[in-house]
Amino acid sequence: MPERQRQVIALTIFDDLSREQIARVMNVSVIQVGKIHRAAVTELRARLTGQPIMWSIPNTMGALGRAA
Repeated sequence: MPERQRQVIALTIFDDLSREQIARVMNVSVIQVGKIHRAAVTELRARLTGQPIMWSIPNTMGALGRAA
């Protein structure tokens, strides 16, 4: 697991910090903390269940095939 993911998980679980606090500690946005946390949880879940990681790719195209 990448270091940033480990750091977010450790700060969340062991230091009981909020996403806002973690963002300040890591000097990133709260949104970025959420993305890092989601990726870490996805990876941990895959490792624990033995399932491959299935990353979803958001649909950024509108109904007519143009960028939304």
